[in-house]
Amino acid sequence: MNCQALLDRLSGVRQRGTGQWSAICPAHDDRSPSLSVKELPDGRILIYCFAGCDINAITSALGIDLSDLYPKPLGHSVRGIKRHWLISPTQALEIINLDALFVAVTACDLARQSAIPNVIKEKLLIAAARINLALRESQ
Repeated sequence: MNCQALLDRLSGVRQRGTGQWSAICPAHDDRSPSLSVKELPDGRILIYCFAGCDINAITSALGIDLSDLYPKPLGHSVRGIKRHWLISPTQALEIINLDALFVAVTACDLARQSAIPNVIKEKLLIAAARINLALRESQ
C-alpha cells in the first residue's frame, strides 16, 4: 500500500510537512487529529496515535495489515522456501535492547517535563515499529 492509499482511508487529513500528515484516529472517538502519519524515503509508513491507540487497533480499524505499511517483505518464507533472516536473532535482540534504552531515556525526559524535539519523536516511532516487526517475525 502506498501512503496516498492510506491517507484516502483517513478523515481530517492535514499535511504537516514533507511526507508528514495528521488525521483523525480511526481506532477511537477522536475529536481532534491525534494520528500522525509519516512516509519514509524507502516507502515505509509510520503511524502513531498520540492518544495511545495500539498499532494493531489502528490497522484493524483501517482494514489493513501491519505489513501493508512496509513496501518490501523482510525475510518472509514463501511456499516451503527456507526463511531467510536479514539479521540474526542475537542482532535483533541487540537492536531491541538499544531501542528499549532509547525509549526509557526519552520517557525520563518526559517525566521531567523536558521538551522532546520532533527528531526524537520520529526515532521513537521507528523504534516502536522495529520492536513490533521483531515480535511479528518471531512468531
